[in-house]
Amino acid sequence: MLVNAVKNNVKWLVYSSENDAWILIDKLIAMKLQQHTEDVSDMDFYKARDFVVGHFRFIDDTRSYTAYELLDIARSVKDEWDYQALLLDPYNSISKDRKLYAELGGHEYDYRVLGDIRIFCKQTAISVYINAHGVTEALRKVHTKGDEYLGYELDGHPRPLAQADIEGGSKFSSRADNFWCVHRYTRHESLYNYTLIHVNKVKVTETGGSPTFFNDPVRLQMRMGGTFLISDRYDPLGQTGRTEEVINTNDDDVF
Repeated sequence: MLVNAVKNNVKWLVYSSENDAWILIDKLIAMKLQQHTEDVSDMDFYKARDFVVGHFRFIDDTRSYTAYELLDIARSVKDEWDYQALLLDPYNSISKDRKLYAELGGHEYDYRVLGDIRIFCKQTAISVYINAHGVTEALRKVHTKGDEYLGYELDGHPRPLAQADIEGGSKFSSRADNFWCVHRYTRHESLYNYTLIHVNKVKVTETGGSPTFFNDPVRLQMRMGGTFLISDRYDPLGQTGRTEEVINTNDDDVF
């Protein structure tokens, strides 16, 4: 999200029921600064904070919403704040519309919701990103002897999820324009600080995007201070976040 905001001036509306807004804000500020917030001057901190506050707003996470309530909120926010991207995290924390769910059943309900989100994107020119978890059986799948990545053995470590491994099944990848699997080997002594992005689907390849090869995902290496490198060499932010100017912003505007 932050790279998209910095590089393309994209503003984000975020609903994250599993992460407190202040924690996300702190992480975004640290990544903008490319170092821990306690290690920078007040001037640098305020400049990074003002950028984050100006590019990210958060939907109240102290109550639950149906997908349609979230879309209504997203429309009302759009009327008074021009943003371009909406994150829903995660899908299984979003409440069901009981009447519609009873009418359609779970499978068709998800299809209806995902179809209406596509319509929302077309009507508003807002890109919607949905995070979802894998099913339990998929999380039990592990690498077998001989599997390697970057020369390191992976035997016994969890395998990256396939499109059908998402909770709810392949209907999510069918409805989505793009489908990514974000995977980490959190218990691997040499790969624990890597985040691997497997691009499983790109609907429109004419504009330059394409799926990644199975053994060659996009590789993010986390470093000190919340910064990261892509494929061990490219820093997508490419700046320190330091400045001599402070922009005053009302902190309350972020919520």
